[in-house]
Amino acid sequence: MVASTLSSIRALVFLLLLCLATISPLHARSDSTPLTINILLSQPSLDPLFPLLESIQGPFAERNIALNLNIQPALQDVPPSPPETARLTLYIDESAWRVIADTPSHLTASDLLFTNHPEGLPLPSAPHQQLLARNLLVGAGLYATQSYSLALRYFNIAADTPFEEDAHTPRALHFYIANAELEAGNTGAAITHYQQSLAYTPVNTLIDHHAAFNLGWLYLQQGETDLALQPITNLIQSNIAASDQPANHHISLLRSRSTLYALALQYDPAIQDLNHALEIARTASADFAPAALADLYLQRGQTYLLLYEWDQVLNNYNTALELDPSRADLYYYRGILYYSILQTGQSLYAEALSDFQTYLDRAPDGSHAAEAARLIADIQRQQEALDG
Repeated sequence: MVASTLSSIRALVFLLLLCLATISPLHARSDSTPLTINILLSQPSLDPLFPLLESIQGPFAERNIALNLNIQPALQDVPPSPPETARLTLYIDESAWRVIADTPSHLTASDLLFTNHPEGLPLPSAPHQQLLARNLLVGAGLYATQSYSLALRYFNIAADTPFEEDAHTPRALHFYIANAELEAGNTGAAITHYQQSLAYTPVNTLIDHHAAFNLGWLYLQQGETDLALQPITNLIQSNIAASDQPANHHISLLRSRSTLYALALQYDPAIQDLNHALEIARTASADFAPAALADLYLQRGQTYLLLYEWDQVLNNYNTALELDPSRADLYYYRGILYYSILQTGQSLYAEALSDFQTYLDRAPDGSHAAEAARLIADIQRQQEALDG
């Protein structure tokens, strides 16, 4: 029973480590998925974009994808974020356009698509720019509806278009081509395009980070541990050399490398990276939210769990809850710890019962709700049996 429980816990922890690194499961979606594009304007007129928007409607109609275009003014003083109703959002000003996709990038969940470019993409004027913009936008829309094979056709055409010394666009294109190739089951092609995305000088964008992590994850699947860790290590070293980088960039990279170490069963360096990340976070505490600190303690607790260091696990869980007491899943994980590992007879069942109930109170429809309810019922049955 104990061995089975430990095996289940380790499986749970590995899944959580993947989630903490924002890996999401691969899934398919039909071509009939509707696509809503919100167009936010900070310029007086949409006239320069009308030909582009008209040109993209045909490919979606041909594939039975309903296309809805919503046009509204952009608020200059509000940081851009995708409206909840949109799968794609276009931010357009006098000289450039940016695209944000409300879709995961499928190994690492990024909501950014061609947007890390500081100036955005230039508004298309010349015919070849119109063609490039059309293929990028159609590919992005198909990607956002998870029609990956179709998206690949447009991304590959765009990748063959001259970029006029714009290094960011091919960097992003190779990244999303790699994601789509992976979804299509073409692991070798995915590795090649992640490598091509990372071949440009690192600029510490999310795309660099996610490409390095995705590539490392794929190398681990092939048993290439040294190759798996090198891309993310290169970015960490680049980030150290760039003294103007925010602390959260370095922390995020350390968390990702810690996850790769843990997946490679190298737990001590995984812990060391999280210790380093926590040191940086404490130093930059004014810029680091308590909820983000709680994430770090949770990940360190889960990594200690792989080492069977129960006291360290509990200490990290408790610290995470002190920092973010409203976070429901922390109660569930601590309840699992109480129920499965730290119990001596019935001594910690009451604590486990309390944590599972708190989780259900806070997240009645949460992803762990069914399991929490099952464990509550199991504890109650055991208590009734003891009471005779």
